[in-house]
Amino acid sequence: MPTLSTGYVIVGAYAIKIRRTLFAQQKDRIKNKELDGKEIARASGELNKVLFDILVNKLSLDRGDMVRVRIDYEISNGMVRWNYDTIRIDAFKRMDENEIKSKIEEAIKSIRSQREESAKYEIKSIGKTELDDVIYEIRLNGEEIGLIIATPIDSETLIRGALIEPKPVEIEKTKVGVSGDNLESYLSEHIAAVINNAKEISEEKAKEIIENAKKLIS
Repeated sequence: MPTLSTGYVIVGAYAIKIRRTLFAQQKDRIKNKELDGKEIARASGELNKVLFDILVNKLSLDRGDMVRVRIDYEISNGMVRWNYDTIRIDAFKRMDENEIKSKIEEAIKSIRSQREESAKYEIKSIGKTELDDVIYEIRLNGEEIGLIIATPIDSETLIRGALIEPKPVEIEKTKVGVSGDNLESYLSEHIAAVINNAKEISEEKAKEIIENAKKLIS
């Protein structure tokens, strides 16, 4: 007993797929006049009517949802007879693209949050530039991940720089209300917030900013 399988197809196209598949499977019989092409059309219409009731009325699937239909049948006295007891349907509901995107972003945000909670950042001064800017190396769990350039301005400090981990970002010019010896402890305490407020860039760009900053050390 042959089996007709649509393969995976959207609901809006299953009727055409049923007819084409049945024609393809029985092309030799049609060619040899053992089976009339009109019978293929009739049998396809019969099955499609049953499937419409199941897929649309009973399962409430939309045209863009994905299905796979399989059913056994036999050819008897020039007719296609479906064995409805063997019908099997796999159905996959299509989700809204914006909803999928939102869930992906939630998952990524959760992962980053967990990493940041467990992260151990170290901030250490590694030198000064000719203009007396202080350059701080940032380490995460013992590995160098970025640099910050600090420019003292009266009782404040202008910071800028870049990091590669936990995500490539550029720390654009930002004023913080501390200076001098207090800056290192401030950065150690607030580096996670600084990273969250930084602009995401490519890893290549972040590495370029870091390398250029190292070249400024006198």
